[in-house]
Amino acid sequence: MGIGFVGAVVSGLFVEGDIGVISMVAFINFTAGLWISQSIHSLGNAATDDEYNGVLMEVLNRVS
Repeated sequence: MGIGFVGAVVSGLFVEGDIGVISMVAFINFTAGLWISQSIHSLGNAATDDEYNGVLMEVLNRVS
């Protein structure tokens, strides 16, 4: 999530014109989506005794 937000700041500051604005908004939306999915997933996992490594690790474990 931090990398997505840094990407938003960098694209907002250094990419000019409409492409910079669109890139910044896309990165912010991606970061917000990750934050929401992380929150929902961690709340759902709080009722169990499973070890929780975060939503990205859960996705990677399912893919590989």
